[in-house]
Amino acid sequence: MRKINEIVIHCSATPEDRYFGSEDLAVMHAARNIRNPGGYGYLVDNHGKRHKIRGWKKQGAHVYGHNTDTVGICYSGGIVSGGNPNKAADAKDTRTNAQKVELVNLLVDLLRKIKKYQPIEHIIIKGHRDYSPDVNGDGIIDKWEYMKQCPCFDAAKEYEHILKQPALQ
Repeated sequence: MRKINEIVIHCSATPEDRYFGSEDLAVMHAARNIRNPGGYGYLVDNHGKRHKIRGWKKQGAHVYGHNTDTVGICYSGGIVSGGNPNKAADAKDTRTNAQKVELVNLLVDLLRKIKKYQPIEHIIIKGHRDYSPDVNGDGIIDKWEYMKQCPCFDAAKEYEHILKQPALQ
């Protein structure tokens, strides 16, 4: 069993008004030579439905150089309606209330499952953008240093409370 050290939150970089489900993910990732059937462990679609892609036990393909000890979770969206995923100004936290609720539920469920195999106190949750290089070397990944906006919100801050829940202690 592989050891999990981090959970990485992603967005699909698709417009908020376009449905994006597991079949769409499989097509998108196949075009990038990511197979089996996509790079993430899980996808939360526009309606807040959870899709298991690889699960957490199987290594993903979601953050280059950081896949051996991470699990990737993606939500559908991240781009304004009619926007361009290659334009930083079009990035937006497009999570619906249903997606927000399901992302928290998924994180709690996932941590409970992992806890059966390993301690979870060391696990951190962060966003894909947090893997950008620290260009100025100050120990902080500033907004101007982001290579990607993904997931278009501060996942580390948003989910820092989850590991502190009594049910996970």
